[in-house]
Amino acid sequence: MAFNYGSQRIPFVESPFLYKMIDKSEEYSDLILQLNKEGYCCFDPEIDSEVLDQANADIDKAIKNQNFKKNSDAYHYNDSPRIVEAWKYSEAIKKIATNQKLLSFLENAYQSDPIPFSTINFLKGTEQPLHSDEFHFGSIPHRYLTGVWVALEDIDPDSGPLSIAVGSHKMPIFSFEMLNIEIPKNEKQFKEAYTIYEGWVREYIKCQDLKIVTPELKKGQCIVWLSNTLHGSYDIKNDSLSRKSMAIHFHYEKCEKIFFPSYSNIEKGKFIPRSLSSLDIREN
Repeated sequence: MAFNYGSQRIPFVESPFLYKMIDKSEEYSDLILQLNKEGYCCFDPEIDSEVLDQANADIDKAIKNQNFKKNSDAYHYNDSPRIVEAWKYSEAIKKIATNQKLLSFLENAYQSDPIPFSTINFLKGTEQPLHSDEFHFGSIPHRYLTGVWVALEDIDPDSGPLSIAVGSHKMPIFSFEMLNIEIPKNEKQFKEAYTIYEGWVREYIKCQDLKIVTPELKKGQCIVWLSNTLHGSYDIKNDSLSRKSMAIHFHYEKCEKIFFPSYSNIEKGKFIPRSLSSLDIREN
């Protein structure tokens, strides 16, 4: 029986045989090939400016009324809140997360329907060290996860924009037990373990001599990255600057299981499960 290039349990966009499988005449082929090679690309989903403005207004209103949900404190590196699940009360944010051009691009890249399940809105740069989303959102098969960062205003280079370690998506999937770190049992232990992991990432980037890029985005443009691509935000150079933006995370219909990697033991196949049925932004 001959080997079938498409039979591997990895996303189409991550296949080592992508150049043999992809139709280079397709609309998104160049971007998909860049994702495969570099782990990220810049994309314009052509979101109406009015939708972007309304998303900002909805966040401003939630802040004013102190009516919003934040990420865990473990993910905060300065005083600016990371606002999660704003799509539940902002129709504009939901429209951005379910933008049809973005969904079409991702469907082509993964050959599977994308499922938007998480939004995080930012007012300023996060100053979060570079990290991989594989530490936060796990799937079986692995790597069926994409991150997207949308600029809700023109992003100033001094505001702490998103940076990417080019090619880092090709590194093995690591989790705490693979780094000989005890799997955390609570948020305090997680923060301690995750800080060690962040140090490991810094050393990995140095030793592998990875190139760091910081794409400049205009309002409405976005960065798309693969599940294991190292990304984060360096120090804010001008604290007076805002960095209004949002992150969206996507799983895919081909996921047989999703789980919390930080509290699971991937080596031993012990997974702390999640359910997509209540997370799918398209259906809620």
